[in-house]
Amino acid sequence: MSVGGINRVAFALRHRLALAAVALVLVSGWAGLIGKILYLPWGTNVPETTVWAWERNEDLTFLDPKTTNVAFYAGTIRLRDDHVEFVPRIQKLDLGEEIRRYPVVRIHDMSSGNGLNSENIEQVVSILKRSLQDVHSPNSEDGSIQIDYDATSSQRQGYLALLKRVRKELPKGTHIAVTALASWCLGDRWLPKSDIDEAVVMLFSMGAGKRDVVRLLEKQRLSAGEGIPTSIGVATNEPLVNSRLRELGIVRAAKSVFVFCPLPWTEDRYQRLKTKVGCDETKS
Repeated sequence: MSVGGINRVAFALRHRLALAAVALVLVSGWAGLIGKILYLPWGTNVPETTVWAWERNEDLTFLDPKTTNVAFYAGTIRLRDDHVEFVPRIQKLDLGEEIRRYPVVRIHDMSSGNGLNSENIEQVVSILKRSLQDVHSPNSEDGSIQIDYDATSSQRQGYLALLKRVRKELPKGTHIAVTALASWCLGDRWLPKSDIDEAVVMLFSMGAGKRDVVRLLEKQRLSAGEGIPTSIGVATNEPLVNSRLRELGIVRAAKSVFVFCPLPWTEDRYQRLKTKVGCDETKS
């Protein structure tokens, strides 16, 4: 090869190396930016994983506050025919100082059919407001609350009235999340986008209908409704369902992944679930 030919080859090689270097810098820059976006405060973005701390003593000091929230059971509202009861959490909950935490309030209808109505909604809203005020979450300008209520068809009208009232009465900027049955997000969509900020679809403890739900998920997109951010809830004791959710891309498509454990949480149980479900990959 002539000297001129060698020089042309060398120039082309240097040009390609220069382009590769520029690309590497750009990718690195974007990676750094994306990394920062993933960990912005709650009001802007939700970290990838939220641990449910349910009705038992829990030590969650091992959690990384940069990637994980805690949604803790705050108590149960019992609807009776003539009054409303609130049974608060009494179990111990140990958390790191910087971890984001917010209350989950369960609604249990023990009435003879009255359910939520104009007479008891005000009492329920008052309880929710107190539960929100009792939480002192660091580095969070806006409060957050989750309502857990498996409303039947006949209870929906009252529940919708409650959510509308909650949106009006809770401080502006409060993140309002609700748990949702799988059926509510696979055709029977009725949740109001104007009054909630997130629906968490419970994809565990689905009983005899579990196989039917998984088959539907293979054909339909999981959605609580147009304009409603949809997250999913999974459990440590359902590895086959979790693996299938990962294979179908449902974990990756979720706004956030909520994780439940029927036993007290340990770091090992938490890490094994994240690996099995693929929580670390949801926003990659």
